[in-house]
Amino acid sequence: MDPFYLQLQKDCAEIATQAGKLLCSHQDNFTIVQMKDDVDLATSADIDSEKLIISLVRQKYPNHAILSEEAG
Repeated sequence: MDPFYLQLQKDCAEIATQAGKLLCSHQDNFTIVQMKDDVDLATSADIDSEKLIISLVRQKYPNHAILSEEAG
């Protein structure tokens, strides 16, 4: 496999692990930030984890465009 894609895979796994740890830390302590409709909502954990992911991706890949669920 191309070395770029091997590094990308490694970076994605590391970022996902960090975001997962952050989400676990919010397990018993989060607030509902936005109700999108009757069954779809965004919590403080969602927002915080998305911010972390975006920040880490931008650090490693500053030229990549990012489209996210909560921030757009």
